[in-house]
Amino acid sequence: MQFKHAGELTIFRFSADDAGTDDPELAELPEGALEPSLDPNALPPDIQFVVDLVARVKHRGLLAQVGVDAAGIGAIVDALDKIGITQDNDNLDAVRQGIALMGAVKTVERKLADHSFRHGDKKLLAWCVSN
Repeated sequence: MQFKHAGELTIFRFSADDAGTDDPELAELPEGALEPSLDPNALPPDIQFVVDLVARVKHRGLLAQVGVDAAGIGAIVDALDKIGITQDNDNLDAVRQGIALMGAVKTVERKLADHSFRHGDKKLLAWCVSN
């Protein structure tokens, strides 16, 4: 997996063989950012990255809960289970996408309008609000 920072965003690709290698910016990315393990029982590197990140946050005592997309997340849920992140432990929950988020979106809009929510002047959130 290869990464390139673009402001506060990160562009990535899984390997040099992926589509888009004709993009000069992606061609600059270093090889081997997340190499797959030779162990046939190892997790894919993207899932291992997520599990390692969650484990670090949990180890520091800062983890309240992990929210995951409700669709297509079986491998992540199974991997998180190995470090004690489960719905049964009340530290894993599904976050619905699309229309199911409308209530949260409208709440944030109202809080932004009445200044009870501030987004910290982050470019990504400013773009989301303007979109």
